[in-house]
Amino acid sequence: MFGLSLDKRLEMWKLDKRDIIAVPEVVLSCIEEIERVTGRAPVRGRSNIMLQACVRGEQQRIAAIDTNRPKKPITLTANTQLELPIMYKGQPVLLSGKSDYSIWHGDRVMSTSLVICEVKDNSFAECLAYMAMVRKIRRQECRINTKIYGCVTDGQEFTFLYIDENDKYSVWRSQCWDMHLAKDEIWTHLVRITRFASALSEYFGEDSYAI
Repeated sequence: MFGLSLDKRLEMWKLDKRDIIAVPEVVLSCIEEIERVTGRAPVRGRSNIMLQACVRGEQQRIAAIDTNRPKKPITLTANTQLELPIMYKGQPVLLSGKSDYSIWHGDRVMSTSLVICEVKDNSFAECLAYMAMVRKIRRQECRINTKIYGCVTDGQEFTFLYIDENDKYSVWRSQCWDMHLAKDEIWTHLVRITRFASALSEYFGEDSYAI
């Protein structure tokens, strides 16, 4: 339906030691506290803490670079409604769904969504479809950059997705959160895709790109 093909190369996901960003202690403490209180590791609770911290950290980073810039170049929203009218087998069809989390820039319209996150089991295909929907709308609106990132997690394993401008998607799956060094790798990728969204915000210009 969207004409996507898998790019099996993993070069874009490789991290050098100097690239690794350690999970802030305050984030680890918040996750440990919610797990202590609930007696388990709630998927949405952990993901919510991490995504909020990433977005807040990027907002603070941008504010420190230039105090004249708005403090919120990007925004995190939950339960985002996604819709796309298409023609399927000669008939008009409305594709619709609701992503668990989205990172936006500027006005909250579908074409300004740059990162789609799903926090439940077996939601890989769902997340990829939402990403493709957003990308198609960005292309229809002649956005200069139509690259989209996504993330799927069950709270332990994190799967990161990326659709490039040539209709190819790439996938990287992390080790379990509790394994050695996995936390920092996962956190680094979350920070990188958050910075990507920030770089495409209206305050930097639609043709900017950085991760």
